[in-house]
Amino acid sequence: MKKLILFITFFLISASSFAQEKKEFDNSLKANPLGLLIGIGKINYEKKISESSSAQLGASFFNYSASGDSFSGFGLIPEYRFYINDNAIDGFYLAPFLKYNNLTVKSGGFKGALNIYRIGAKAGMQWLFGSNDNFVVDLAFGAKYSDFNLAVKDGSEDSFENENLFTGISPELHFAIGFAF
Repeated sequence: MKKLILFITFFLISASSFAQEKKEFDNSLKANPLGLLIGIGKINYEKKISESSSAQLGASFFNYSASGDSFSGFGLIPEYRFYINDNAIDGFYLAPFLKYNNLTVKSGGFKGALNIYRIGAKAGMQWLFGSNDNFVVDLAFGAKYSDFNLAVKDGSEDSFENENLFTGISPELHFAIGFAF
């Protein structure tokens, strides 16, 4: 009798563990906690569009200063993701994106409004795990092309020495954690 009860208990536990499938979610909300260390915050909302694609909209804020220069403002990041494994929100993806930042810049006697425009692409991996498979980790690498428009408010454009930070091709790194729902 003990063997029968042990066998039935083992069978039920095994059957229930095999019956559990990974849950599918249609949305995720993520943030980059590392950026807060230097005054840059970013939050992303991702929405599943089809089995193999999603759209993500990111919003960022800046309050960064170093070596007498300060940057403050906001940004928007629309992105479209193609998931290779036909499991949107979970797995390997390729993503073209746009970025727009509107910043106030102060550097010595210079003050201006800086608009930065970026276009790029990245490849990444997003994992869902945890007890309910709703904890999200998102990591990606890619490249972007940047250009900018500077409106001088005080001082002269010649005194703004950081132009090279906002033009040309540069790497794109992305890290975020959050929850799927």
